Amino acid sequence: MQVTVTKNFIPLFVVIALLIVLVIIYYTLRSPLLIIKEANNIVKTEGGIPEMTIILHIRNRGQNKIKDVEISERVPALVSIGKDVPIGSLQPSKILKHEKKGSIIKWSIDELHVGEERVISYRIKSRLPIIGDFTLESAVARFKHQGKERISHSNTLSVGS
Repeated sequence: MQVTVTKNFIPLFVVIALLIVLVIIYYTLRSPLLIIKEANNIVKTEGGIPEMTIILHIRNRGQNKIKDVEISERVPALVSIGKDVPIGSLQPSKILKHEKKGSIIKWSIDELHVGEERVISYRIKSRLPIIGDFTLESAVARFKHQGKERISHSNTLSVGS
């Protein structure tokens, strides 16, 4: 009786090649504009949250500069936007208010160079302390990149009391 053992490495090489191709496709198709939303300076009173600061980090992670960036943020009607804008933060270009749907804040950035990051912050205040989880929708950025208009979204922000 004779036993022959053969080793076939072709499936392993195919899997590695597919992973490399998927990583290359991901890096070429991902959005060059990265937006990260976070909450800071959360004030807690009476078991709820009456006010907090929202910070948006906008970064150009692409290989080319990005032009005509317009960031819009929707704030629920439950909270109002504070009038004070911290020093060094970008001032909003428009604030549109609606009694039932909330407010929309818009910022405009002429251009972002490669690797450049901008920080936008604003303060929201509630009439009554918010008890439980509070979720803010993702911020949306419309911009021009290599002659095409593109859209990028931030993460949604959930804050619990």
